[in-house]
Amino acid sequence: MSRMSKEFWEVMKMVVRRVEKLILEEGGSKVRRGRPRKYENWEVIFALMVKDGERLSYRKVEERLREVGERTMDHTTICYRVKRMGADGEGRGFLIRLIKLEVEKGTRILKAKEFWLFIADGTGIGYKDSYKMMWCRGSEIRKVSCHVKVEVLVGRVRGVNMVVGCRVGRAYADENKLLEEIFRDIKYRATYFLGDRYYSKDKVIRMVRERNIVPVIPTENTLRKRVRSEERKWAKAMYEKYRGIYKKRYIVEQVFSVVKRRYGDRVLTKNQGVAELHALAMFALYNFEILFSLYFLPLSHIHLLTLFKTKKIDFFNSLMV
Repeated sequence: MSRMSKEFWEVMKMVVRRVEKLILEEGGSKVRRGRPRKYENWEVIFALMVKDGERLSYRKVEERLREVGERTMDHTTICYRVKRMGADGEGRGFLIRLIKLEVEKGTRILKAKEFWLFIADGTGIGYKDSYKMMWCRGSEIRKVSCHVKVEVLVGRVRGVNMVVGCRVGRAYADENKLLEEIFRDIKYRATYFLGDRYYSKDKVIRMVRERNIVPVIPTENTLRKRVRSEERKWAKAMYEKYRGIYKKRYIVEQVFSVVKRRYGDRVLTKNQGVAELHALAMFALYNFEILFSLYFLPLSHIHLLTLFKTKKIDFFNSLMV
């Protein structure tokens, strides 16, 4: 493992530990029934992110943890704990809080109080029998429920694209409901909100309008249906006025492309809960790599290694202030 890679994972380990501390401070209980756990939740999530970040098997993750300096979990223990955290929802809450912390630190580094664009879209991460879809056609494809729906809200600020919020659900879950969960949780606003025609629902438009965000969503009359509600009429007028900004919707597809090319578009598991954790971990890793590059952007590679070696910079403490 290179020195840069080792430093990256050491910083990630510190940030994940910080998230667990924040969860406990915000009301999370550490009182559990049964035998005390040998490994904390942050250790399991860290192992999961190492697996996704370097696309390793559980056996290889065990070796990599030893290289990073973390106390080594057996690969069967990692597999069991990930499955348990996927079943009880504890892992999803942890990763959603991690993404939230990354956005807070990213906006602090960029010195930005709000975003220029919010762009919403959904994608899928395959698992289980995803290879069946290669030879299915038409309506047969929807009968193969072998992916998890991932709803992502991407924010653009000062030329940087960050994942502001992320939610996961079963295959073909309603993207509007997942987006509502994201909006209820985030505190940021943007100047414009971009989305495809599917988001032209009254509830979504009202939710965006309450935050004083301009929706740029295709809302037009069709052959059999006209725009009748006041919310959709207003959204239609905004779309006609700011139609040029809608061309920026490619940004969210760009983020999906980077994530799937970097971490893969399918997970080798038969468990939906585990697949959901992997999907959230991929977007959390994307955010952290953006955060890591933002902090060290002005530094050359050689100078950066020198600073690490002489311990003249402390990336973690700078992020946590």
